[in-house]
Amino acid sequence: MEDLVSHPDAEGRPKDTEASIEWSVAAEALDQMERNEMRELMLRVLDELPDSQRIVFVLKDLEDWGTDEIASRLNVTPALVRQRLHRARLYLQDRLRSHVSGRRPCF
Repeated sequence: MEDLVSHPDAEGRPKDTEASIEWSVAAEALDQMERNEMRELMLRVLDELPDSQRIVFVLKDLEDWGTDEIASRLNVTPALVRQRLHRARLYLQDRLRSHVSGRRPCF
C-alpha cells in the first residue's frame, strides 16, 4: 500500500511525474472553469446596471477612456461621470461579493 502513495519531495511536490502532470492539468482546468464562471457572473451583473452606469463603467474601466472624454461624448459633466462610475462599482462589488460569500446582496 505504501508503494501506491506518491510521497512529496523536499519542496512538497510529488515525486511521481505523471501524478504531478495530472494534478497540474486538473488545477488548470479548475482555474479555467472558475474564470469562466466569474466572467459569466460579471456579464450578468453588468446587465443589471442601469444603462447610464453600465456605459460609464465599460468606457472607463474596461475601455480605459478618460473621465473628461466620457463626459464630452455623453454630454454630461465629469462629476456626473464620476458619480455614475462610483455607483456602478459599488453595485458590482456588492453583487460579486455576495455571490462569492453566498449571502444576499444589499441592493
